[in-house]
Amino acid sequence: MTLSVAELDLVVADLRARLLPAHLERVRSPAEQGLLLELRAQGRNHWLLASFEPLASRLHLTERAAAGDRPAEGFARTVHAALAGRRLLGIEPIPGDRAVRLRFGDWQLVLELTGRHANAFLVDPGGVIRSSFRPSQSRKRRLLWGEPYQAPLPRAEEPWQRAPSRFPGGEAVHAAIAAHYAERSAEAVERGRRRGALLRLRHEVRRLQRLVPRLERELDEAREAEVWRRRGELLKGAPADTPRGASVVRVRDWFDPATPEVEVPLDPARGLRENMARCFQRARKLGRRPETVGPRLEAARRDLRRRLDELELLERAPWDDPAARAVRERWTPPPESPAARPIGRRRGPPEHVPFRRFTSADGHEILVGKSSRDNDRLTFQVARGFDAWLHVAGAAGSHVIVRVPKGRPASETALRDAALLALHYSKLAAGGEGEVLVARRADVRRVRGGAPGQVTAREQRRIWVRADPDRLRALLDSAGDLPEQE
Repeated sequence: MTLSVAELDLVVADLRARLLPAHLERVRSPAEQGLLLELRAQGRNHWLLASFEPLASRLHLTERAAAGDRPAEGFARTVHAALAGRRLLGIEPIPGDRAVRLRFGDWQLVLELTGRHANAFLVDPGGVIRSSFRPSQSRKRRLLWGEPYQAPLPRAEEPWQRAPSRFPGGEAVHAAIAAHYAERSAEAVERGRRRGALLRLRHEVRRLQRLVPRLERELDEAREAEVWRRRGELLKGAPADTPRGASVVRVRDWFDPATPEVEVPLDPARGLRENMARCFQRARKLGRRPETVGPRLEAARRDLRRRLDELELLERAPWDDPAARAVRERWTPPPESPAARPIGRRRGPPEHVPFRRFTSADGHEILVGKSSRDNDRLTFQVARGFDAWLHVAGAAGSHVIVRVPKGRPASETALRDAALLALHYSKLAAGGEGEVLVARRADVRRVRGGAPGQVTAREQRRIWVRADPDRLRALLDSAGDLPEQE
């Protein structure tokens, strides 16, 4: 459950008392989905975490090390560029839902902590949305970049509206919220690992459930050893002129005191002596089964009982049960182990193509790398020197190549489409806008000693691009079959 209105009011009240006014030093990206604001107030730094995790959206002060922050990416980078150095003058809840407005002079940072629809909006002095943490999924409000921000609509009676606070007030509220959601996070991680262990354990139970009946049948067949031996003895008295191809032969049964004539079945594909040898061989094989199959059957039964007990424990025990955790660890192989591969997927390795292919509005072919190694391969093995090369500025992302005929430059339409794809396949995608570098492929060089895909470009120019959902959808729909590259 996300923070209730009562809990959010406690957080806002303490933030007002401790932070106002504060100076925004920088904006970082925490380990989870959200923002980490570094604020300077009363002679010391404070780190305010706004998490937009679907099941754990929240707002509280935290330790920077606990947040596991990294340099600003996407929306965090946009907020840093717009608000860093400004003073935080106001913190107020927005009526109607679990939302908070942070006022930085005339600019606003709106945090909507609404569970799976949690989001954040950067609003300029005119009340217009300049960027958002993620594209809004609201069907009741029009929350698009370049349009006025609309506050959450009043909601009908919801559990989070009147729920009492689970945490104490004052300064202790932040540590209590952090501890609560750290436990929730640990629970989610443990349950995720347990799901993988359950999958492997259920697979093993099904295997044992098939194995035990098969071994029982093999052990039951051992009782026929004497029947096959007796057939072989009876065939010793069969007529020597029994033709190959006969399916049965009549012989006198000297093992019966009445010595009646009986029919012994034959394999038509074998001669009389071969049938006799086959009967004795089958009798010997069945006679050894109690010694070979019996221990295997007992071990399989023991393993099945043990696995069923482990399965019941994993399915029913609380997430923090030590015994269940020990079972989960036994059924969680190391990541590099072959046993860690997904169960039930026995496909051969697909032929790898290092790029995606799209078509610009004016017909140019655009290639987009899939990974850092694929970026290196696309730029230095697939692309030609006169092709156009694009990459977002200051963030990780795919290399993008625009195919052009030799001696002719790429059109502005193709470059704009390629820049939109470079933004979409980069860390700046969440922010919805960013700067893209454009250069000739011949002007791109690897960084000596750098990681795969790390390059420098000379004689470059820059394009500022904003997300265009309609044009991006058309580009993604243009993705075609990839040519063979292996």
